[in-house]
Order: sequence, then C-alpha cells, then structure tokens
Amino acid sequence: MRLLTKAQACRELDVSLSTLDRRIAAGELLTQREHHGRRHRLYVALDDRVVVDQADADRAKTALAVAQERVRCLEEQVACLRGLLELEQRRSAELLDDLRSERAERRRRWWQWW
Repeated sequence: MRLLTKAQACRELDVSLSTLDRRIAAGELLTQREHHGRRHRLYVALDDRVVVDQADADRAKTALAVAQERVRCLEEQVACLRGLLELEQRRSAELLDDLRSERAERRRRWWQWW
C-alpha cells in the first residue's frame, strides 16, 4: 500500500483531479490526512494492484466466460476419449486372450501328432 499525493495519484490512475475527488467522495479510494504545518495534506492510498476501468473488466469477464466454455468442451472431449481408450483396451485384451488360446490349441494339436 502506497501513499501518494493527489497529483501523483492522478498521474498514476490517469484521471483528472475532479474524477479523483469524485472517487474519493464515493469511497472508492482510501485517503489519509496528515498534518503539514498549519494545514492538512491529503494522501491517497493505492495498493499495487492494477486499476482497471469498466471496459477492461467487461472484456476480462467475456474472456473468462469464453475460456470456461473452452475448458468445459475440452473436459467433455477428454471424457469421450477416455471411454474410447477403455473400449480399445478391453478389445485388445480380448484379442490377446484369443491369440493365446489359439497358440495353446496349436501346441496341443502338434503334440497329438507325435
């Protein structure tokens, strides 16, 4: 948390002095008064987080919604592919069992010839 003068806060937030005063009055920004001789000096408390405007917030929400939908689609694809993998693994196991039983039968037939 940094304490800045109103002028510094205006530059940092890229807003006018009147806009800064409105935000302070609305309680959007925290302030601290300190004695400076006979007068008080008002400092604006800003944290190190990035301040975004409403358009940026809307774009971020839209991007988040798109990303969440994409994740949901990918999760469905993964579930489908897991099902296909399990099916192929069962099929491969059955084919391997058939192959082993066929080899065993060939060996039996071979020994019967002797």
